[in-house]
Amino acid sequence: MPQYARYFIWTDKENPTEEDFRRAGQNDYNRYVISDTFLQGKLKSIRATRALEIGCGIGRVTEFLAQDFTTVYGVDISREMILRAKERLSLPGLVFLEGDGLHLPVPDSAVDFVFSFIVFQHMPSLDVVVSNLKETYRVLGEHGVAKIQVRGAEVDKKAWFYGVSFSPSHIKTVVEEIGFKTMRIEHETNRHLWCLLQK
Repeated sequence: MPQYARYFIWTDKENPTEEDFRRAGQNDYNRYVISDTFLQGKLKSIRATRALEIGCGIGRVTEFLAQDFTTVYGVDISREMILRAKERLSLPGLVFLEGDGLHLPVPDSAVDFVFSFIVFQHMPSLDVVVSNLKETYRVLGEHGVAKIQVRGAEVDKKAWFYGVSFSPSHIKTVVEEIGFKTMRIEHETNRHLWCLLQK
């Protein structure tokens, strides 16, 4: 697999090997899912077994979700990424699906947990963000949980990574209008704003 696909998904290293790439995926999964004791408590309380990752790329984090959940959907807008993800990973219960960037190609109430990291921050408009959040709400089962990172600090519109930015109060208003219960909204850095939500 050409290294550029790994680099554009994980830009911390210019020429990442497959080993570098997997290690980074596992580290992020451990950091944002396993080590989040509050999230883990919520997942255990609803007996979560089904998960979905929005913006899965070639499965950098999805691979590790599939080790802890019996059914995992990885959704990405890029057909090429989905094809490469399927070539790269074949695990029981793991399904990769191409989306259109606005709708999630899974049924209502299909999952217990939705995760997304360094994806919403690139969405080009508030309408696109809201559509994805509404879809997240739709695909979650009763009391399902979502952990989603959005952009905090505003960036120059000329930058390739530009996307909609939010203050904690703004994103709280947006998600609660959709119907979510806000469990936690916090900055990891000035740029990264994490939202922990429950249906």
